[in-house]
Amino acid sequence: MTYTNLSLMSPTRMFPSALVILELGTGFTHSLSEFLAVRALFKIAIGGIFGLAASTALEDLPYEARGILSGLFEQGYATGYLLAPIFYREIVPTTTQGWRSLFWFGAGPPILIIAFLLCLPETNHFLVQQAERESRHALLHK
Repeated sequence: MTYTNLSLMSPTRMFPSALVILELGTGFTHSLSEFLAVRALFKIAIGGIFGLAASTALEDLPYEARGILSGLFEQGYATGYLLAPIFYREIVPTTTQGWRSLFWFGAGPPILIIAFLLCLPETNHFLVQQAERESRHALLHK
């Protein structure tokens, strides 16, 4: 089974969808144990999507640029840590739901990422591998 951007079961679509569900779910927790369980699942989903995102982002780059650009790619975490207090100061005091609204707001970026992923074509590396797989399959099933 090959995955494409149009496949409903594509990992590039399922992991961001899981992030949205878990991020929204975090805002609905009522105890510390529920909160920690949902956040643990969220981190597992983040770990799953990080490898996919890194390989997709870097596979069509020239070999010489991959090291530098992978370092820049990982700085997304640091940028998120810098933006979190800004969003906290702007969102939490102005809503009646307090900290919960911060997690509900955090579900927005993965929705935008899913929409962006649906617009992206497959990478050249993936298309070459898919063509090779199909030609091998055709040779084996003559």
